[in-house]
Formats: sequence, structure tokens, C-alpha cells
Amino acid sequence: MYNIIREFKNYLENECRFSQDLIVNYLGNLPIIFDHLNVTTISDINSQRVSTIWQQKRWESTGDGIRISERMESGYLSALKVFLRYLEEKGRLRSNGLSEIIKVPESRTIRLRGLSKLEQKKLHEFLIYNVRNDTQRRETALLLLLLAIGCPLSEALALNVHPEGYIITTKGDVQSGNFYTQKGRTFVNVKNEDGDFQQVKISSEVTHYLNFYLENRKYHNAILFLSDARRNLPSRLTEKTAEKIIERVFEKAEIPTRKGTALQILHFTALENGIRSSRKNRLVISLNADKAKQYGASSAPKTWQHSFDRRVA
Repeated sequence: MYNIIREFKNYLENECRFSQDLIVNYLGNLPIIFDHLNVTTISDINSQRVSTIWQQKRWESTGDGIRISERMESGYLSALKVFLRYLEEKGRLRSNGLSEIIKVPESRTIRLRGLSKLEQKKLHEFLIYNVRNDTQRRETALLLLLLAIGCPLSEALALNVHPEGYIITTKGDVQSGNFYTQKGRTFVNVKNEDGDFQQVKISSEVTHYLNFYLENRKYHNAILFLSDARRNLPSRLTEKTAEKIIERVFEKAEIPTRKGTALQILHFTALENGIRSSRKNRLVISLNADKAKQYGASSAPKTWQHSFDRRVA
């Protein structure tokens, strides 16, 4: 069983990316789980044994009678569910679906850890050379922007650039859709969860890769991230497709994650880097509904509206 425990620990740390406290909690419950399952090998685990634990450990007796044990749900049963899921994903069980026997409330969501500094470096080194074709250039532009501004995916996909299809970065004050250049610096406005517009400064490197993608793509359009599925008119990249792109990049960059978690990990990486709360690179601007409608989703306040004429610069 020692190898299983070691591999499970590695799974919790590198694929699930749980906090250290949660990992200690889960590993600490494993000896008790093994004892209750009463098995000598992993292959002995079956639905009957798991169902018995579920029935016995879900409830507790109190002075007010029988009730669901929240302590067990958040600790022991949660650890059992994750352990069974791990065994299923690694093909260690004779039958799948055992983890679904354990019903832990969906409200008990777990915040994932972001990428380590070493993983961020690895991802960055992969992205800057991932520019051989339009698909790769879009991948790099999308991930670098999400890491830079830390906004919800929907907000990033709603962004526009100059009608000619790029971000103007020449000297002077000029707006390019939701992006604008002011005194040689490039900013973008995105809406946060509170409905406020945030002015975010983006680095010259991020702007460079955005423009490299924009200026080299086949279709020049004000939509920042275009979908490949075109019939009559260009359309925006969908969230579903964007999530698949992020998953694909993580896989190609050889950064291990559980399926369906790459977007969360990318977002938490931005959070942990202080992107969302930094006052150095952003300014929160509260707008009323009329002005928000006037400026459009994630666009700049009127005081930053400038001519689109490139000669202004």
C-alpha cells in the first residue's frame, strides 16, 4: 500500500493541486479508510464495501437525534471520494463508478493552487515559441492575456481591438476598441465580478504577442479572438472552445492537470500573482448602467476616448 499512498500524494499535489492542509487531511484519513474497507489489495475494493462505509459514516447521533455529519462529509468521506476517483482515473479498480456512491455536497468546492514559479516559467517558455501558425498564435495570445489581466474568460473573449484588426501602439493617446495607448503604455478595461470596470496596464510583451497574432491572421476584424467556425460573418471564440484550447496548451507544455481544471488553474495563477488586487497596474472605475452601455462591454470611460486615426500618434 505504500506505493499507492505515495502516488496518491503526488496526484493530490501535482494533478489536483490541492492546498497543503487539504492534502494532509486526505492522507491522514487513508489508514482509517483502508481499515474500514477491510481489504488487503486495491483490487478488493467493490461497490458493497464502499456503500457500507457511505451508509455508516454519513450519519451521526446528537442530542437532537440523528443528523448528517458535516465533519465526516468535509473530511473522511471527501477523502474517500477523491481516493476512489484517483483509483478510477488510474485504472486501478475492477469497476468504475465507485466514487459516485459517495455524495459530497457540491457546495464544498475546493480552491485549486495555481502554477508554481517553475511551471509558470515552463509555460511561458513554451508559449513564446508557440507561434508557427494562426492556431498557435491565438493560443499564445489568449493564455498570455488571461495571465496578465486575471479576468473571467467571458470578459477576455468579449474584448475588441481597432476596426482594422490590431492594437495601435504608436506614441500618443489612441484607443483600439477596448485597448488604448496612453503615453506609450497600453491599457485594457475589463469588468470584474462586482460590475466595475478595471483599467489594467498590460506589458509590452503581452501587447506584442497580441498584435503578432492579430496582424498575421487571415481575417482582420475588430473581434480580438475569432472562432474557426465561420459561415457568413466572423464570430467570437466560444468559452467552450477556449477552455479546450487552454487544456490543449497545458498538455502540450507537459504541465499535469486533471481534465477540466486548466482554466481554473490559470485563473488562480493570476490571482496568486496579485493581478486581481494590484493597484500598481489597475484602477477600478465605477460606471452607471447608461455609461456602461455607452462604452460597451469592457470599454474605456469617455475621458479615455480618442480618435482611431493612426495619424493622431
